[in-house]
Amino acid sequence: MRVLRTKLAPGMILEVGAVDRDGRMLIGPETVLTDRLIKVIDNAQIPILYVTDESWETHKTCPELPPLPEAQEENLRDRFMHVDLDGPFARAVYDECMNMAREDAVSAAEPTEDGAAREATP
Repeated sequence: MRVLRTKLAPGMILEVGAVDRDGRMLIGPETVLTDRLIKVIDNAQIPILYVTDESWETHKTCPELPPLPEAQEENLRDRFMHVDLDGPFARAVYDECMNMAREDAVSAAEPTEDGAAREATP
């Protein structure tokens, strides 16, 4: 949902990260807005942001994904070996990749219509 900066309220969840004029990611996606973060957005003069329709209460009760098998997690870490994960954008990309791998692992464990387990993607 598209929202003007002036209409932001604490508790809203960013659907897309807040990016300044220079293209720097200031606040990552799926971040719950606080008064302090709204001031950061005001100072950066970001006119429009996209927030999810779900509330923080709904968001925080989502089930946690199980951890990845060690081999898959190590493979993902190796792919980000030369990336500085201290930056918010790089960290958001890494976290999103990790979540996608976890979701794939969960869906691979679910049986198909014929009752067989799906094959996990490497």
